[in-house]
Amino acid sequence: PQDITAASRTKGAWRRYYDRAEPLIDSQWETWLWPMIAQSDFRVTLDFACGFGRNTRKLAEHAGKIYAVDVNPAAIEHCQTRFADNPSIIPILTDGHSLPAIADGTLTFVYSFDSVVHFDMDLIGEYLLEFRRTMSPGATAFIHHSNVGTGTFGTNPAGRGNASAATFKQACEQAGFAIDRKSTRLNSSHLGI
Repeated sequence: PQDITAASRTKGAWRRYYDRAEPLIDSQWETWLWPMIAQSDFRVTLDFACGFGRNTRKLAEHAGKIYAVDVNPAAIEHCQTRFADNPSIIPILTDGHSLPAIADGTLTFVYSFDSVVHFDMDLIGEYLLEFRRTMSPGATAFIHHSNVGTGTFGTNPAGRGNASAATFKQACEQAGFAIDRKSTRLNSSHLGI
């Protein structure tokens, strides 16, 4: 599997991106995201590949507990500072392939927006198995993914991964998920166990 950690450590690259993306999340949330996830059970939520926490901030309006997970140490340090006054948000540095800090069957909702679009299918397959392991019965997931279908994260424009709607669906089924709803407008899938 591709090691995404090297790309994530480019000095200042993520900071510049988050500075541009942060002001957009409120309108994205109201227009696209909230209508697709409003019926989810937010009691124990995973904000996967959380970056600097712009989605975490929105999820915190609804969630009881949030694991904000990322492979980038700078992102986790930023979230630790940003959410220091909210003990229900737990920033966790991950290894880029698994979720060892999250116990089996504990999550009620897995969320990822604007991150998995950069993952190739081999890495998505690894994380789908981890999501399945950590999700409780009846839990759901919302995953925003690429729909390029060719190339790799390293060769595609804007660092898009090689997932397609078909390959993502197949990987979900192999991991034991069913796709409840799809949004082709966002290349996203809402999964259920």
